[in-house]
Amino acid sequence: MKAARQQPTLHRPATYEIKVPGHIGEQWSDWAGGMTIAVEGEAPPVTTLTGLRLVAGSALQYQLAVAIDFLAMVAVMALVFSLFTILRPVSPYLALLALGWRIGEVILQAGGKVPDYLLLTLSQSAASSPGGGTAELVSLGQILIARSTRALWLSFVFLSIGSVLNNWLFYRSRLIPAALAIFGLASTALYTLGSVLALVIELPESATQGMMLPLVLLELSLGFYLAIFGIRQQAPQRGAAALAGS
Repeated sequence: MKAARQQPTLHRPATYEIKVPGHIGEQWSDWAGGMTIAVEGEAPPVTTLTGLRLVAGSALQYQLAVAIDFLAMVAVMALVFSLFTILRPVSPYLALLALGWRIGEVILQAGGKVPDYLLLTLSQSAASSPGGGTAELVSLGQILIARSTRALWLSFVFLSIGSVLNNWLFYRSRLIPAALAIFGLASTALYTLGSVLALVIELPESATQGMMLPLVLLELSLGFYLAIFGIRQQAPQRGAAALAGS
């Protein structure tokens, strides 16, 4: 019996070979669970994804990933409400606006998990009935991947806009050092631009990593600063004037 026709079980994986019309970059290999990506032809190109997939194991991994994502969303909600409480005295309107963008981020990320779940269900159905409607399943899978990716990048837009507003309020109030707030404004503005571009065009992996690096450095720097020094109890004179003016 050929390995490609074996039914996947808890201890025996099946070999998947998925052909998708169009070009999928190799940077999506990790997102596809380490499957090999090869592009053939030019007019039009066809992408072939090949790898060993353990359906039951994939389902378990997905359930664990959902649990981790849920905990991360709860943590993000706790963070954004904490920031709202801290920054509301600076500008109630802008703090509320930033809160709304960050809540939208969480909602979009949660909604983006729906296509992932449908894609997992689709792969399980395809494994249980090989050869039935393969072209239609591949086409539907391609649509689901596109929807999930678009929801993810759109959530990044909401994240970055909310972060721009929060960093602006930090800069006005001087609750953190001005240099750190300025770096926050620059890194989140860059991330906003990159996220919007990613919704329109396919960015190379180096570009996505490059625009995320300043944001990661900001999160680490801000985290270390707050853990060591905390929020300034009394803002400097300029920050106090901003509070009084608002």
